[in-house]
Amino acid sequence: MTAKRILMFGWADSVHMQRWCHGMASRGYSIRLISAGGSPLDGIDTVIHPRTGSLSYLRYARKAAREARDFNPDLVHVHYVSAFGLWGLLCGPLPMIASVWGSDIDRKASGPPAGFITRRTLNRAIHICATSSFLADLVQQLDPAFGSKTTVIPFGVQPPDNLPPTPTAPPVRICFLKTLRPASGSDILIAAMKRAVETEHDLRLSIAGEGELLTELRRMVSDLGLGQHVEFVGRIEQEEVYPFVSRHHFMVMPSRREAFGVAALEAAACARAVLASDVGGIPEVVRDGDTGILIPPEDSDKLAAAIVRLARDANLREKMGQSGREFVKRKYLWDRSLDLMASLYNRIIDERRTHTAI
Repeated sequence: MTAKRILMFGWADSVHMQRWCHGMASRGYSIRLISAGGSPLDGIDTVIHPRTGSLSYLRYARKAAREARDFNPDLVHVHYVSAFGLWGLLCGPLPMIASVWGSDIDRKASGPPAGFITRRTLNRAIHICATSSFLADLVQQLDPAFGSKTTVIPFGVQPPDNLPPTPTAPPVRICFLKTLRPASGSDILIAAMKRAVETEHDLRLSIAGEGELLTELRRMVSDLGLGQHVEFVGRIEQEEVYPFVSRHHFMVMPSRREAFGVAALEAAACARAVLASDVGGIPEVVRDGDTGILIPPEDSDKLAAAIVRLARDANLREKMGQSGREFVKRKYLWDRSLDLMASLYNRIIDERRTHTAI
C-alpha cells in the first residue's frame, strides 16, 4: 500500500519539528517539510525558504503553497499558525490540520495581521492540535466552536533506559534549560540564587541556553557576586539533554509564560525534581508536592526558599524525582504522542478517501 503523504509547514531548525517529522516518518508516512529558515532534515524531503523577518512568510507564501500542492499530500499539517497559517490557507481544498504552539495563541492571536491569519487558519482547519489543556482552552476562548475539533496531543519524551548515579553533594547542583528570553524567567532565577546562597552556600547553578538576555544575565551574575555559584554552559544539543540534566540534582523553570514545559518532562524522565512557576501548562507536567514544587511567577523570594528546601532535603529530591519518572512513563511517553497523531492522521485521511470514492 502506498504510504500516506503528509505535508508539514514548520521550522526545520526546531527540535520539536524535527522530532515530529522523523517520528511520523518512522511510522511509515511520507513526509515533506516546507520551512522558513533552517537546514534540510536528514532522511526527510525538506524545502527551505529564507527567513529574514516576518515578511518572509508573506513573500514565500504562494511558492510554498505551490510546492505543497506539487507533493500531492493526503493531509497538510500547519505548525505555529500565526506564521505558517497563510501558507496553509493558500493550499486550496487540501485537507488541513493546525497545531498551536503557544505564543501564536496567547500573544499573537488578537492583533493584526497575525491574529487574522490565526483565526482564519483555525477556522479552515479540519482539526486543531494543542500540546496542553491550557492551550486547548485558549483555542476555545478564541471561538467556542473551535473546542469541538480540538485534541490535546502532548509533546512526549522517551525516558533514558539507564540512569547514571545521582551526583554526590555538596555542592547541590541545579540546572536551567531554556532559551534566554524574558518569558523564561532566567533573571528571576539569578535573583533567587542570590538569596538562596546567603543561607545555603554550596549551591551551583548551570544555565544552559542562548538568547537575547545572555549579556544582561552575565552582568547580573557579576554584579551580585555569584561568579562562583552560576555557570553559563551555552547551547545543549538534544542528544546531550539527558546527560546534562543527570549531572544535576534538580531543575528550575521559573517561566513567566509557558504553553507546556517539555524541559520539565525531560528532567522528570531523568528522575529529577522540578521547581517551576505555576503558569500556563506547567501544572499539567509538574505535580505540586509530588513530582516537584510550583511557585508563584515573578516571586524570587519564594523561589529562593524552594531552592533551599530541596537543596537541604536529599530524600525529598529523590522521592519527587522517582515520582516524576513514573509520571512520565504513565502519561507522557513519546510513542504515545505518535500514536495519537497517527490515529488523527489516519481518521482524517481515510474519511476523505471514503468520501471521494462515493
